[in-house]
Amino acid sequence: MREITNLSWPSTPYGAEQRPFGRPAQILTAVRLEWVDDGERAVPVCASAVYLRVHRTRTLPVDVDTIGFGFHAVVIEHDEEAAQLVALVDRVLVQARRHAAVLAGHSFTDDLAGLHALADTVGVGVPGVTALTAEWEDRRQQQRGIACLFDTCCDVGPIPCRGLADACATHNVEIESLPIGPLNVASVRSLYESLADEGDRRSGELLLAGSLERTLAVALVAAAALGKYAWAEPLPVAPLLARETWDRFTTFDYAASLSGCR
Repeated sequence: MREITNLSWPSTPYGAEQRPFGRPAQILTAVRLEWVDDGERAVPVCASAVYLRVHRTRTLPVDVDTIGFGFHAVVIEHDEEAAQLVALVDRVLVQARRHAAVLAGHSFTDDLAGLHALADTVGVGVPGVTALTAEWEDRRQQQRGIACLFDTCCDVGPIPCRGLADACATHNVEIESLPIGPLNVASVRSLYESLADEGDRRSGELLLAGSLERTLAVALVAAAALGKYAWAEPLPVAPLLARETWDRFTTFDYAASLSGCR
């Protein structure tokens, strides 16, 4: 597997003993997966998590120059690594469920169902996925001791089941100029096949970057919708990601891609 992160301790991002924040912190965590269909089942090939520091009671005023975030993204390079990715995502979900202030996803019921089905097939234990599968359906009832659960597909505004672009437009998150752009079924399959079959590392890094673009958008929409963050001007995702990933990609320059897409 290939992974990128800006966290000093990506396996333990919460609490005083769990860097990177160095002391107990309120963290909004967003998680996203990218899938391919191998003809028999849906297989996750890329996953990413974004961590935003929030305040327990106050709305934080932010802009493009003041937002910082943590991230961790992983892409598999062979089908056989899918079970490892499922186990890794489950560990992220176990920690986020208990330690995050908010856990956000987009149409996350589908991701949870896909993870559960694959885990059953390959024999991987997924306690985080199992717990969240039931809790996600009843997420509007806040449960003591677990994160606030928020779905940017269904919980944004008066209209349920919105696309991510619509949710971003509602909360002034700008995603029109993303260098990688939307990852759809065809583009994920094409990039993954180039990586797995031809060893094209650039395709793997494009998957990582594209997944992070969308995960950061999910995190920002959730932060705005829940009153954790507020901003006056449209908040562009691309320059935020460029600033945090400037030294993480080896096969292409994300910041240069951003300049070229304007």
